[in-house]
Amino acid sequence: MHCWKNYLLISKHWKSMQTENALQDALSLMKQSYDQLRAYRDRDYRQQEPLAIVGMAGRFPGEGRDINAFWQMLLNGEDIVTEIPPERWDLEEYYDPNPDVIGKIYSRWGSFVKDIDQFDAAFFGISPQEAWSQDPQQRLLLESCWRAFENAGYLPGAEPDTGVFVGVCTSEYLVRITQTPLEELDKRTIPYFSTGNVFNALSGRLSYVFGFQGPCVAMDTACSSSLVALHLACNAIRRGECKQAVVGGVNLQLIPESTMAISHARMLSPDGRCKTFDADANGYVRGEGCAVIVIKRLSEAIRDNDRIHAVIRGSAVNQDGGGSGFTVPSSKAQEKLMRKALASAGLEPGEVDYLEAHGTGTSLGDPIELSAVQAVYGAAARQRPLWVGSVKTNIGHLEAAAGITGVVKTAMSVKNRIIPAHLHLKNPNHRIPWSRYNIQVPQQQQKWPEVNRPARAAVSAFGFSGTNAHVILESAPETKQDTYTPGKITPIDGYHFFSLSARSADALIEYADKHLAFPDQDLPLNIFCKAVQRINPLMRYRKHFIVQTIEDLKQQLQQFLDQGTDALDEPANGREQYATAFIFNDNADKEIPALYKSLYERFATFAASVDEHAGFIRKNKGTDILKLLDNITAGPEWTIPAAHFVFQYALTVLLKEWTVLPDRVLGYGRGEYLAATAAGVMNAEDALRLLIAREEGKTTTPEIAAEMFANVLDYVVLRTPVIPFISGTEGKEVKKELATREYWLAHATGKISLDAAVALLHTVGSDKICLEFGATTIQPAAGSKHRFHTVEHYRSLLEILGDLYDSGFELDWNAFYEQVPVQVIDGLPGYPFQLKRYWPDENIGNSKRADRRNKKQLLEYLYNTASWTEEERAMIVNVVNRLPEYQESRQPAQLSMTD
Repeated sequence: MHCWKNYLLISKHWKSMQTENALQDALSLMKQSYDQLRAYRDRDYRQQEPLAIVGMAGRFPGEGRDINAFWQMLLNGEDIVTEIPPERWDLEEYYDPNPDVIGKIYSRWGSFVKDIDQFDAAFFGISPQEAWSQDPQQRLLLESCWRAFENAGYLPGAEPDTGVFVGVCTSEYLVRITQTPLEELDKRTIPYFSTGNVFNALSGRLSYVFGFQGPCVAMDTACSSSLVALHLACNAIRRGECKQAVVGGVNLQLIPESTMAISHARMLSPDGRCKTFDADANGYVRGEGCAVIVIKRLSEAIRDNDRIHAVIRGSAVNQDGGGSGFTVPSSKAQEKLMRKALASAGLEPGEVDYLEAHGTGTSLGDPIELSAVQAVYGAAARQRPLWVGSVKTNIGHLEAAAGITGVVKTAMSVKNRIIPAHLHLKNPNHRIPWSRYNIQVPQQQQKWPEVNRPARAAVSAFGFSGTNAHVILESAPETKQDTYTPGKITPIDGYHFFSLSARSADALIEYADKHLAFPDQDLPLNIFCKAVQRINPLMRYRKHFIVQTIEDLKQQLQQFLDQGTDALDEPANGREQYATAFIFNDNADKEIPALYKSLYERFATFAASVDEHAGFIRKNKGTDILKLLDNITAGPEWTIPAAHFVFQYALTVLLKEWTVLPDRVLGYGRGEYLAATAAGVMNAEDALRLLIAREEGKTTTPEIAAEMFANVLDYVVLRTPVIPFISGTEGKEVKKELATREYWLAHATGKISLDAAVALLHTVGSDKICLEFGATTIQPAAGSKHRFHTVEHYRSLLEILGDLYDSGFELDWNAFYEQVPVQVIDGLPGYPFQLKRYWPDENIGNSKRADRRNKKQLLEYLYNTASWTEEERAMIVNVVNRLPEYQESRQPAQLSMTD
């Protein structure tokens, strides 16, 4: 309101504001008003800003191990419903076609995720005992979250301010594991029963494992759970509660009792087909699955050059309230919901082209839903009918995961501008007045309608207790990929750094094999290397490759695979970040290495340091060393060592940005000044002053040189070193004396005790990586475990990084690749999870039959392990034949003596 008060004040007193001061005051008030209005506008926009889906992943029924397989299944028009597999429960024990039979299930059908007993517990830092106790829904969410971030092109931990919103409505694994006989339980698993199976742990586990610190919610509104979770996540980002969010839904069927309850409610399709909108629609098919998406503000996704699958324009959630019945949907409530979502998106109904319906395939629910759709979307002014379909005709009803699965399908539809076919519509439901509805169902795959705007679609999900959600998506805006100048992106000397790491040696080899098989990309190789590095965490087993072409990379990968684990060094054990030594020598060659010129052109941090200290020299000495690089001898004598100092110091600054820091330094001669800056003894400007004063003194008498040097030294601030300092002057480690004038006066004229200093270096620490700045002067001592590198050219610099990387250093690759554009590469190989089985050995879904088998096995054991008469043996056979299992099969037991 302040801006309007300012405006009214100016209007009221405008005539009296004729003096210059009064006009200035008025202009000031007007500027304040404008700034306030702009702030309000920006705030309002951020509270309504569209959100971008930047990552998607999931585990879907059948062969749908990822979103690409899921999308291909939709394009193929497949129905992947199957009979209930034996690993869930014994179908024959629980099936009865008569829905009135208590304790039975009248449907044989469902859609099921494969290999839910398999999990890479070690990758996520989970012990085998905890993994065994952990609901496989948690496991699927962990894997899918990781895959969603791989799909987004960066690691989960890159942004701690991440919210987690998960939809879930069942947790059946606890029933399975608690029915395991106590004597068969590993007692170490029992403490994890609660944390492994409660709802809140599904979201909490993601935050814990990946270090997310935003809101963390597990949402249960039945079949609308994951779409409600998405709505909450969007609002949390817009309100500033988190910068991005992980949104997921998961559903598994692990015990027969849940399906039995739904069967008794007559909700299931007896023939196992979800025939949404068809006259023969007779219920839904239960399905399994897990889907996860990563969302953030659209403006930030564009800024970060993210790949945007789709944009979330708006969403809404409401409740049916009172009505015809607790589980009966309300057309009026659904209509209000859709209008709220459209208002949230700022769109008209006619601007939406497709609607992914809740569409469970019930004779009552389908007409109610389409009535609301027609009232909102169909009755609006529109150029063509609204397309309406449902993924449930392909995979059944994924319940808590249904809404987010619909979002994944719809996001891929708007992205690819294809509407997959809606299955099982042969005879349209006569309760739906199709002739009056401006709605079409895509019975075959359709191209997206031609529109002069983004493709737009809506997704609905309705909970059976009345909570409804509706989300509106649109296709991603056309954004320009980061442009890159060949001079900025062409690798120095043609070399690239490619690296992989994994939790185990086997995983690393499999990871390398996946990259060997990955198709060549029409991209600069260092863009590919950066994309791989951005999704590959730093783990114990590591391998780097210095390559020049994609063919070179594949050849080296093949050589690595041929050698197998023999090509691996000892696994990195989380070495200390500073376990390296910097050596600064006395060399001052009359040529500046080409490496420094290349680094100056490529890395802003390096260039900034060079410019700062070259400017310091220019200001204080009148010499521009940057103009003398091609002929450094043209300047005064001190120019050569000063130029080496400037560039070598800039290299230490660049290495620091890459998190390469020394744990000790060794300096001798001129190099001791650089060592002093690295150890915090003096700043770079003071070191340059002393170095130049020392070099200028060489052209005069020793007495004058000493006086000149002492005069400069008077203005230098000296400190004790912050890391161990081996002095080439003293031939030993020094500390307090470095902060004294006497040390540096003696250094200016003293002799070098290099042999003693190097001998000391070889005795400190173990397995140290030593970096020598300048031409090589120090050789490894016999029996030394230290590894020496000289920074002379770009390949040698990459070899240093490779040695550090393989040894366990946490290098900052974002800084290393600062000039390489971010580009998400579709289908880039993901981390190869090393799966192991974590599952109760006994199938408790077959508990009755298991008991019978146990009795049979006991009788067989008795039959074959004791001395029985023929009459006694006949009695055992008679008992076995009376077991229900054998009576049902009508096959007599055949027991025989074992050898």
